[in-house]
Amino acid sequence: SSLTVTNYLISWTGPTSGSTTSTGKNVTVTGLRPGRTYTFSVTARNTGDGSATLSSNPVSYSITLPAPPSNKTNVSAALQAINGASEPRSSTYMISWLPVTGATKYVVKNGSTTLYSGPNTSYALSGVAAGSKTTIDVYPANNYGLGVKSTVTFTAPGLPGVPKINMFVPTSSGLRVELGAGTSNGSPILYYEYRITNSGGEVIPWTRAPSMAFEVAAASGVYTLHARSVSAVGAGASISLASNATAGRVWVWDGSQLVRTSVRTYNGSAWVLTNI
Repeated sequence: SSLTVTNYLISWTGPTSGSTTSTGKNVTVTGLRPGRTYTFSVTARNTGDGSATLSSNPVSYSITLPAPPSNKTNVSAALQAINGASEPRSSTYMISWLPVTGATKYVVKNGSTTLYSGPNTSYALSGVAAGSKTTIDVYPANNYGLGVKSTVTFTAPGLPGVPKINMFVPTSSGLRVELGAGTSNGSPILYYEYRITNSGGEVIPWTRAPSMAFEVAAASGVYTLHARSVSAVGAGASISLASNATAGRVWVWDGSQLVRTSVRTYNGSAWVLTNI
């Protein structure tokens, strides 16, 4: 005679194995490994009349679970300069990668911190400190989990080094400036800036130098030149040098004293008299 089914025994084997019971006709099994094959067996049982449990012959079914993307993506990082008239500076890196078959999204991580999760194949990482070392992992992913990560490690360029002041001398109409190159520290120097002050304060605010050698108009007086290098990372530290002659007057050394129409030039460590 037929018996009423009181429960079902569900068991499975594979990379992991286990069993559970259910009084209904469906059950959710968790903790299985994506991409692996499991064999499930279901047995109908009657345990409700107080006698020995009666079981049907098991019905078995094997299935290979869907898996995350199996291929890695190629990831790279590049510093993005924000190009403008006077401010081409940036601390943003563009992290980019190639699409992977089977991926519906990409997960970008810095250590255990998730920076991005979505369908794009690039991510702008902002606020990177000059001179810092950063490691970024990119995982192709789908509904079944994360695939194999791809990693890029980069060290952000430092701020550029100070330029040299090869000359800062008075002329008949102002001041002559000649600059020497500073060190790039990993990011090309885009241009140089100068600032001129005197005892009364700022005369010329930070201004992009038109070239490595130029003249600026200035009234008679003693001035201090400040100069700095600028790269995509930002403006480096400045160097300063005071003129020890008066703009608007040119003097020359006659062998024993300064006479009108001469100049003094800076040789990198000290002012020296230059005959003209």
